Amino acid sequence: MCDLARDMNPAMRVVEKRNFSLMHLVTRVHWENNRSNAMNQTTQQPVKCARCYQPVEKPIYRTIQFIGFDGMRKRSMRESLPFCSDEHASHEQMSREG
Repeated sequence: MCDLARDMNPAMRVVEKRNFSLMHLVTRVHWENNRSNAMNQTTQQPVKCARCYQPVEKPIYRTIQFIGFDGMRKRSMRESLPFCSDEHASHEQMSREG
């Protein structure tokens, strides 16, 4: 493209002023497509129990504590998970305690 045409096109001036990489542009387009697809979807997936993976109408959320790894270090962690019953929540907590 000649310099005159590039100077007359405002879109080209914006692109030249910023140093966009091709990967950045591709990622941005992919992100925009996913966002528009997500906005078009109105059906929601049912919440599933973290223990038995069955769909639950009214989930019970419980905080499960466990020892996890952050890099190479052991660390105490917490996770809030949906369950279908208190029994499944307590079984999940006991299974993570060892």
